This record gives sequence, structure tokens and C-alpha cells, in this order.
Amino acid sequence: MAQRQVVRVRLQLSATSTVELWVDLMPFLPSIGIGRVRGRTVLCEKTGTFQCRPGIQTHTGDPEAPDAPIFITTGTGVAQLSAVGRNFVDFDPGNANNGNITTKQAFRLGLLYSSTGASVVRGDVIVELSIDA
Repeated sequence: MAQRQVVRVRLQLSATSTVELWVDLMPFLPSIGIGRVRGRTVLCEKTGTFQCRPGIQTHTGDPEAPDAPIFITTGTGVAQLSAVGRNFVDFDPGNANNGNITTKQAFRLGLLYSSTGASVVRGDVIVELSIDA
């Protein structure tokens, strides 16, 4: 398997609600031959109750009408990052709880973020993810 880095970005995000917001970090890629996703998310600085975690979005035919983004449930480093620090990420996107890309035409990686309260919060986040294909 070859590993290729597809995401390396630093973001400043703000949230005002407990409803998770989505930011996609890459274009859709074909789902064929993808084995794992590895990398890290780093919360460099935050105000209030900001939190974030990696997510995935898929589509079955029309990238303009994709499935709703979901959070990753099975893997390493996929839980909410709510304190300054880093999570090393490792998950299988073919898993039924992680986007199940084997049944989808394409997928893209992103970040889900929110506030645990109803106040305005901000987070400075670095995301670096690679795909084993």
C-alpha cells in the first residue's frame, strides 16, 4: 500500500451552538482501493468550550447532493478534542460506522466542530491526514 497525504491545513473556526458544524478539507476522492486514514488533529488554541473531531462525507452518484457528514466512531484519535493538545488519528473508512466508503462512489474528509454551550467560542486547529491506498 502507498500512503499519500491529502490534507494539511490550519484553520481558525468559531461556533455558537452545540450543533456540530462541518468544514470539508478536500475534494471528493473515488472510494476504490482505500484502506486506512491516518494522521493527526491538533487543537493549538481555543476559547470557551470549543471542541472538534474528524469526520467523513460520502456520495453515491451526485457530489452536489452528498450524504450528511458523520463523525468517525471506530478507530484511534477520533473522539472530541476539547483541550489544547493533539489526537493521532487512525481509522478504516470502509467500516460501517466510519462512512462505509466501500458502498459509496466517493468520499471526502473534514472536521466537525461545535461549542458545548450556547456561547461564542473559537478554536485554532491543525489537521494533517493521509490515506493508505
